[in-house]
Amino acid sequence: MGEVRQAFNVHSTSQQSDNLSRHDIISWINSSLQMNYTKIEQLSNGAAYCQFMDMLFPKTLAFKKIKFNTKLEHESTNNFKVLQSLFKKHGVDREVPIQRLVKGRFQDNFEFVQWFKRFFDVNYEGNPYDPLAARGGEGGASGGPSNVSMPAAGARKPMGYTATRTAPSTAICNKPSQTKTPTTRVGARPGGVGNRMSPASSAAAVSNGAAAGDHSLELTRVQRALDDMNLQNEESRNTIEALEKEKEFYFGKLRDIEVLCQEQEETDFSKSILQILYATEDGFAPPEAEGDVEEF
Repeated sequence: MGEVRQAFNVHSTSQQSDNLSRHDIISWINSSLQMNYTKIEQLSNGAAYCQFMDMLFPKTLAFKKIKFNTKLEHESTNNFKVLQSLFKKHGVDREVPIQRLVKGRFQDNFEFVQWFKRFFDVNYEGNPYDPLAARGGEGGASGGPSNVSMPAAGARKPMGYTATRTAPSTAICNKPSQTKTPTTRVGARPGGVGNRMSPASSAAAVSNGAAAGDHSLELTRVQRALDDMNLQNEESRNTIEALEKEKEFYFGKLRDIEVLCQEQEETDFSKSILQILYATEDGFAPPEAEGDVEEF
């Protein structure tokens, strides 16, 4: 067996200017792997990453260990554990945040796939690869988007990755000329261009549209971050409530033991238990009961 090829490592891309949008990421995955993903959250099952590793390092993945159509969290966890073992095998120094990714939250999965895209571009050697045949047709093939995003500058493109996008048509369909004699409106310019925008106005409109798009994306990021914080607060609240219930449960048990021992306080056994119950640590004093407050 030959020497295992080691990967080129890349680091966090959270502030990289060449990060792709979610739509470009989904298009890249669908085109490269012949998948039909529709949103970033579907990457939380880990299967796509495992197949990308097989594309980067051929014959490195045992596909029987991967489940593409996962339904349970532990199945996704198993896929990510396989990915982590592949990382270790090929010298990738990135730790896979398995417990965060399998929860299916957008932000966690979007950050990880941004890093992975950069990692893929650095390590891909352009070898021919048939993703559908490699996984035995599992996971969906046809029906995915055909238009894909442009790769990062200098990146090699995997088999089936189209670097061009169908441009929106700008041609105007001309209707057959009618026999009716055209009339000329007062004040209209020749050639029918009186309602055409000037280059400066057109550029301003495009600029305003781009700015609005940036604000919309930023608003979406903030909203998702707020949703994540609300979810974390809800989880913390549920944890606190569970701990309170557990505390009350054990306090009730101790109170029952105390009452039982007080009823049989003359026995040495009861005295020993009460001594344990009433024992305090250094520097700690139990709070005084309200009925014991001295009146002046």
